[in-house]
Amino acid sequence: MSLTPQYGTPRSKCSGGRRAAPRSQSSRRSRWGIVGVEGEPAYVAAKHGIVGHTRAAALEYATRGIRVNALAPGFIATPDLLASPPQEREALAALHPMGRLGEPHEVAEFAAFLLSERAAFITGGVHVIDGGYSAR
Repeated sequence: MSLTPQYGTPRSKCSGGRRAAPRSQSSRRSRWGIVGVEGEPAYVAAKHGIVGHTRAAALEYATRGIRVNALAPGFIATPDLLASPPQEREALAALHPMGRLGEPHEVAEFAAFLLSERAAFITGGVHVIDGGYSAR
């Protein structure tokens, strides 16, 4: 996994060094950027790198009115996940203290909030939406 595409995104929103209109970038990142996972060191390292990038980019672009945040969702009931065998879905749901999979609209609504002016003072955050998975 390369961090280069993540780094280029905020810079492309700047106006040649001029103060840009207030903007926000929110990217979806895995919960594995928050916790460690046995057997996946390279993937976990890349996800942790994106968390660090999010925070550094937030500092770099704050004076230009650009907010940078990341989302770290748990297992979400996407079409691909719903196509898996029921016992696999149940096992994934059991990993979350809330005992269920997240719903796509729960992540989308939080992302919409972060991108809105109601979140105008929120930048540099990695927002976990995982039903308590990472709280363990």
